[in-house]
Amino acid sequence: SAPKLFPENCKIDWNENIDVIYNKIRGLNPFPSAWTFIKNDDEEISAKIYEVKKENESHNYPFGKIITSKKEIKVAVKKGYINIMTLKLSGKKKMDAQNLLNGFNFSKSAKMV
Repeated sequence: SAPKLFPENCKIDWNENIDVIYNKIRGLNPFPSAWTFIKNDDEEISAKIYEVKKENESHNYPFGKIITSKKEIKVAVKKGYINIMTLKLSGKKKMDAQNLLNGFNFSKSAKMV
């Protein structure tokens, strides 16, 4: 039988390989859903991550670093990026990346922990 899912084994480890992270998030979507903490300046917010895409690409960012554009939220991981399509910040409703970025500012040092 499948192992029981507890919050701690649904937490994303951003030091894992891109495929491990991608498959974990997909496997837990929509329930109970994979989650993470976002460290944004001095604030730590928990977030549930639902839909993602992966981008295999080499980069020099530290793992967990959040890179945003007007429409995208990407997290640097081993061998690429996890591009977050839909997520839910603690206390907010589930939304797509673009809607979240309209009202939420990620600091330059923001990262997933």
